[in-house]
Amino acid sequence: MEKLLISATYQTKIKGLALDEARTIKKWGSTFRESLTKIGELQSLLPEKTSVMALRATADYTLHTELQYIIGMKSPLSVVLPPCKPNITYKIHEYNSLESNFMHFVEVEECAVWYIFFQNTLAQELSHPVGALSISKYKLVEMFTSCTDEAIKQQIILSFTKGDTLRIVCATIAFGMGVDSPNVWVVMHVGPSDDIESYIQETGSGGRDGLPCEAILLNKKSSLQYANNAMREYANNSSECRRHLLFKRLEGYDKEKHNVPKK
Repeated sequence: MEKLLISATYQTKIKGLALDEARTIKKWGSTFRESLTKIGELQSLLPEKTSVMALRATADYTLHTELQYIIGMKSPLSVVLPPCKPNITYKIHEYNSLESNFMHFVEVEECAVWYIFFQNTLAQELSHPVGALSISKYKLVEMFTSCTDEAIKQQIILSFTKGDTLRIVCATIAFGMGVDSPNVWVVMHVGPSDDIESYIQETGSGGRDGLPCEAILLNKKSSLQYANNAMREYANNSSECRRHLLFKRLEGYDKEKHNVPKK
C-alpha cells in the first residue's frame, strides 16, 4: 500500500482525504481495529498540502483534540453544529421483561433471543402476506448484526428505508452505521450505550423527517457495568434535564438555546 500511494501516478491524482464517522477512529482503533489509529501515517504519504476532511456527528472537546492528533491535522478549520434535535423526546424507564420491551440491543446473542421470540409468537404471520416465503423480502421482523449475510443486510436496509414490509429490526450497532431512514419515530435501547456520544449517535437515527420521535432507554441495571461514568449519570438521573445531561459536553451546545421546554 505504501509503495502504491507514493507512486508517481497516485501522487499526481490524489486530491484529498475524507474521513467519515471520524469518532470511530479513536473508539474502534483502541479496541478491535488498530489500523484506524494509523490514519496519521496514511496522511503522511499524501502529497504536501493535500486537503483533509474529518466528519463526525458527535464528539466532545477532548475527543476533538485527540482526533486532530491521531489524524495529523494542524490548526484545522472547524465547523461545529450541535447534534441536539428538538423533535426528539428523551425518556428513561426501568427494564422489565423480554415480552414488554424491545428494539436496540448490545449483544449479538440478545438479537437472536428477540428474533426467536417474535418468530415463535407470530409464526406464519412473521411474513407478509401471510404464508409468503420466509425470506427477508417478505418478513415483518428481521435480525441485523455484523455476522448477517451481506445480501440480506442490503435487503433489510432497503426494506427499512423504503417503508416496505419490514417493521422491526433486532439489531446491534452494526445496523445504525450509515443507515438513513426518514420514518423512524421510536428508538428503544435495552440497557445503556457504552458512552454518551454513542447514545446520541444511535438515537439520532430517529426523527430524521422532522416529526416527533421518542428515544427510550430501558435501564437494564446489569448493563451499566459496561457504560462510562457520564452514561451512568444519565441512566440513573431522575431530576435534571435529560437533554442537558446528554449534550452539555459537546461542542456548540448552548443550554439556553437548545434545551427544549416542556409543552
